[in-house]
Formats: sequence, structure tokens, C-alpha cells
Amino acid sequence: MVRTLHVKAYVQHHSNVVAEDCEPQDFVCNDGTCLDAAKQCDDVPDCRDGEDEHECDAVPECDETSEFMCRSDNTCIPKSSVCDRQPDCTDGEDEENCEACPRDTWQCDYGQCIPHEQKCDGNIDCPDDISDERNCPRCSPYEFQCRWDKACIPLAKKCDRVYDCYDKTDEQVCAWSHLSPFFKQNDNSKHLAICKK
Repeated sequence: MVRTLHVKAYVQHHSNVVAEDCEPQDFVCNDGTCLDAAKQCDDVPDCRDGEDEHECDAVPECDETSEFMCRSDNTCIPKSSVCDRQPDCTDGEDEENCEACPRDTWQCDYGQCIPHEQKCDGNIDCPDDISDERNCPRCSPYEFQCRWDKACIPLAKKCDRVYDCYDKTDEQVCAWSHLSPFFKQNDNSKHLAICKK
């Protein structure tokens, strides 16, 4: 958007002419015309003398491995700010084209997707934050929490040689586990018992 001043006084400021009607972020042409900042250094001369395309090498370059460049004002923001549901670019372009995570996955605070079973598994799996281990359901001190479905079972059922957790975590890391007992499946497919010889 190009705005032209009709009859306004100009103020000399640090050897640059600044029009009194221009917005602070506007580029001011030598003749007093106000240009939207996005028009500066866009390879199209908009000022009468083309000064909006001079000294364009001064536009900062972002580190592509860790930064995202906002085209609207040529600023660099951290990549972790992209798709974080908080617009950081003046035009909000850092929140455009953000996809939700696919089915059976969970989205970390910074937008990365991890397998759903890694949510609340006791390990930090999100690459840029700890959101996958925040606000996880916890069992009482008298219960054991199964890893996969987060079910709570009585502590007495931990290491009792019967699988009470769907993922069998209640029978892992038990004092007797080095004996390699034989298990067979009960009628209830979720519970297993030891075979007696």
C-alpha cells in the first residue's frame, strides 16, 4: 500500500527525511511518500528515485537451521516460534500452513508430533520442550502405573507373576525376573499366569 502526503511539513531527522504522517514502520521516500515496510527491498522500485531498493544488502539473513524469516518485515524469529499458536511475525505468517499431528500421534507445545504412546511414558520425547511429560495422570502411592495405557493397579499386583498391565510392565524389573519363568495366557487375554511344572 503506497500513501502519498499531500501538503505536510517534513522533519529532518538523522539525515533522513521523515514525513509527519508516516507510520513509524513505514519507509519514507526522498519525496515524502510513505511506503509500507514490505515494499522496501522487494526488488520493485516504488519510490520515484528507487531509493526503497537501495542498501538492500543490509537486510538481515536468518540462520536457516535455527531461525525463520518473516517476509513482512525481514525479521528473524526462532524456529521454535513457528506453529506455536502465537503469531510472532507482524503479519502472522509464522502461524500459516501449520498442520495438526496425524492420528495416533500427540503434538508437542512447539508443534512436533510424537507417537501417542510416548506421551506420559516417563521419558521426555518432545525435541524442544517437556510438554509430553506435563500434566500426566499419576497413581496414588499405593498403586503402580502401567506404562502404555497409564492404568493404575494395586501395588500388591506388581511383580506377582501375573500380567495385570496390558503392556506387561507390572512384571518387568522384578527380583525374580532373572529366573525366566514360563507364562501362559489365561482365558482373559489381558492376564497371564505362570505355568507350573
